[in-house]
Amino acid sequence: PSFGSGTPRALHPCPQSPCKRGGCRERERDQEQQPASSSTSQAAMSNETAVADFDKLLQQEAFDQGTKVAQIFSGIFFGGLATWLTVSNGGSLAFVQRAALEKRLTVCCYINMYVAMFSTFFNIFQLTNVDDIVLPVESGFNLDVARPIEWVLTCPLMQLSLVLMGGAKLPDYR
Repeated sequence: PSFGSGTPRALHPCPQSPCKRGGCRERERDQEQQPASSSTSQAAMSNETAVADFDKLLQQEAFDQGTKVAQIFSGIFFGGLATWLTVSNGGSLAFVQRAALEKRLTVCCYINMYVAMFSTFFNIFQLTNVDDIVLPVESGFNLDVARPIEWVLTCPLMQLSLVLMGGAKLPDYR
């Protein structure tokens, strides 16, 4: 059988009837290029996936840096607030030391409240990675810097409570 051009089917296999002389060749080229275009589209899709993964990684890194900045800012703000509250609400310690037992006990309770606030803040801060320092030893010991800072800030306050509760019998310079 022949198609409209007179070419026998065995010599010119074309699913179209009638053949448009050259249309078959274009279709064959399209079919040969189709796997290449599908592999190109697969490469483009994998490239898009890689770009999306990279964008997610950049967003996560920006989020982590933002979290660190927020934690450091909150630490500085909390320290400033605690210092301001202590200074603005505090009076002469010599006056408190000579006051009645009830007044001294009240002041010691306020001091212990500050100690509890500092301890709570620094213990929460220790849960983060902001204050972690890895010491250069073989075991890679991880030091929470917030812990010694907490001790430096809270231990003198607890000792001050002892001196204030001692009353007027203790000298002022203690």
